[in-house]
Amino acid sequence: MSTKKITVFIFLLVTGVFLLTACGGKDQKPVSISFYRRGYIAGSNDPISSTVDAAVAAFEKRFPYITVSVVGVPYSTEGNAQMEAALERGTDINVLSLYPAMIPDLARRGVISDIEPYMTEADKQDFYDNGMQIATVDGKVYAWPIWVTSVAIYGNPEIFKERGITPPTIDDPWTWDEFVAASKQLTFTRADGTQVYGFSAPSRPNEIVYLPIFYMDGG
Repeated sequence: MSTKKITVFIFLLVTGVFLLTACGGKDQKPVSISFYRRGYIAGSNDPISSTVDAAVAAFEKRFPYITVSVVGVPYSTEGNAQMEAALERGTDINVLSLYPAMIPDLARRGVISDIEPYMTEADKQDFYDNGMQIATVDGKVYAWPIWVTSVAIYGNPEIFKERGITPPTIDDPWTWDEFVAASKQLTFTRADGTQVYGFSAPSRPNEIVYLPIFYMDGG
């Protein structure tokens, strides 16, 4: 199946689901949709899985002719590959959760459809502007930004004091050069052999904590 055909197939499925939910009639034909959800584990009581199960149960109660099958996708490179493979097949995926960084590529390849026909200006006002910007590609919105997180950098005041460094403030922030210089000065080995690092962050696959720093620096 070509990419163009996959695009049309996915678009029709998603469109059909939304039209059915909009109508809400009692004589609708049975419909089954697949929802690929990051972090979902069937039968688990973790926050993501239990919230998804509750949402699906409420949705199916409201629209009894629609059956939702949830496919769990791990937060990993393997999960990315699983999602990509499903999108390429285009036969068993209707709704999905995505990392923001994946949206531009998938949208421009025509693999996912924009949701403009189903989102009014009033709907858009329910979300923060930066959330909508992340979900927008070439002027069209491709996703509901349901999970927007904040990232902050924490400092250890005791180590700052130990190295004779004054932390930055809102009124007197550091430049990037000052940040780098301070990080180097805060990286040292104590007399007892303890290694101290001036700056660190997780580097697991798909880790997003670095991204705000890149964005702030114009990256």
